[in-house]
Amino acid sequence: MLLNFVNMYKNYLGAFVLLIGLLVGGCQLTESSEQTNSAQHSPLSSEELMLVLIDIHLAEAASQDTKLKRDTSFNMRPIEEYYEAVFAAHGTNREDFEASFNYYAERPVLFNSLYERMLETFSKLEAETKEAIKKRAKGKPKEKARVVK
Repeated sequence: MLLNFVNMYKNYLGAFVLLIGLLVGGCQLTESSEQTNSAQHSPLSSEELMLVLIDIHLAEAASQDTKLKRDTSFNMRPIEEYYEAVFAAHGTNREDFEASFNYYAERPVLFNSLYERMLETFSKLEAETKEAIKKRAKGKPKEKARVVK
């Protein structure tokens, strides 16, 4: 199940990054051009932004998982709560995230490099998940067939 989770969300990474870009781009249209031009650096490094984006992507994917939604013991929260938790876990906030995202989005070469590293990270996560599933399967004793009387 975890492997399917990782594969499914890896496939949606491009769409997610595009969605975030559109959302952030829409917010940017409301800013004055002076504020936009004055931002000459990113509050987050490319590595920090990549890690935040990965966690946001996984949070978004988990919130869309219909299997989790059907489980009555799983308490679904609004996606904004997950975003805030991700920002807090990385010691940042929405404003710094958006400023950093805009910085890299305006620099396609840097943004492409960031995106490629994200894909590599997801590939590593997928490989680690497959290995963990194999190890777990090897450690479980096989069930014997039961005879029903």
